Amino acid sequence: MDFDQPPVVRVEVGSSADVDPDAWPMTIPAVAQLAREGLDLPRGVTFLVGENGSG
Repeated sequence: MDFDQPPVVRVEVGSSADVDPDAWPMTIPAVAQLAREGLDLPRGVTFLVGENGSG
């Protein structure tokens, strides 16, 4: 197994997604920008995921 490739390299909204640009969460500027442009993730990015209040 090759561990040089990170498991997630890009985040984007799929072309088949039914997204209303005038409804939440697209009314949040950062979310709208992410939906428009996507986000490339460089090496070294770490995600910590948990339930609300866990961290």
